[in-house]
Amino acid sequence: MKPENIHAGHRKREKDYYLQHGFANVPLHKILEVLLFFSVPQRDTNAAAHALANKFGTLKNVIDADFDELLSVDGISENSAMFFKLFAHAAKEYFLCESNGGMPLACSDEMLAFCRALFLGAKEEEVYALFLDNELRLIKPVKIGGGFALSADFSAGLVVKAAFAHSASRVVLAHNHPNGFSMPSQQDVIATSALFTTLKPLQIRLEDHVIVGTDGEWSMRAMENLKEIWGN
Repeated sequence: MKPENIHAGHRKREKDYYLQHGFANVPLHKILEVLLFFSVPQRDTNAAAHALANKFGTLKNVIDADFDELLSVDGISENSAMFFKLFAHAAKEYFLCESNGGMPLACSDEMLAFCRALFLGAKEEEVYALFLDNELRLIKPVKIGGGFALSADFSAGLVVKAAFAHSASRVVLAHNHPNGFSMPSQQDVIATSALFTTLKPLQIRLEDHVIVGTDGEWSMRAMENLKEIWGN
């Protein structure tokens, strides 16, 4: 008689546990092991999961890692690396789909959370304009640039044109510092002031400029030393 295989049915047990309990209080390597089931059809994924957990420390770091960084981990194939790279982009699209249809952004916490989601997976600088109605409900976020530092005349014309196209009376500017802190640079301050001045006579109000960095998010409107930008 063959000895009982203690690993038989392991994948089904792990999947069943996830369906019942989710990933709450589950160690990182166990989460990664289950996720790898879907890019590694048959081979054991436990060792690769441990290697990922040891190298990156958190699920966010795994998902944010460069493709080549993931490939450098023992047991991670191109399929598995691509699988993880898809996560951030899929999560961003999910969030943006959920945000359409008048999502209220009057609360600063809601605004910061939305802007954080805009830059999921972004490795280069990107600039968005969020177009809002009079009650600060989101009409549409529009990417207006990327891959460059903000300048005073970076894309004010694009913002104006898109604001009229979407019948927006309020605008929030958002951009990221993917490799740095979220504190605004002098260029950010100049660009924000210039855009506020451009929009004001058109009866379009620049409500805020949110910067997302590696350390979190900053609202420029909330910064005491920048109140003169907003006419306060």
